[in-house]
Amino acid sequence: MQATLELLEAAELVADNMEDGDMFNLYERWQLPMYELQITPTIQALEELREAQLRMLKNEIGGW
Repeated sequence: MQATLELLEAAELVADNMEDGDMFNLYERWQLPMYELQITPTIQALEELREAQLRMLKNEIGGW
């Protein structure tokens, strides 16, 4: 968490008017890290996305 906040500050993404209460909220409420995700853009047809969505739904609810 500390490293992430330092990176945000180094990238000048922290507001100048940030207060101690804001920092408390980040530490107490920001769910980071949640998952280690590899997020890369992909180009897919809408039908492929719909099929993947349906597969994930069926997996979630047990393949009704």
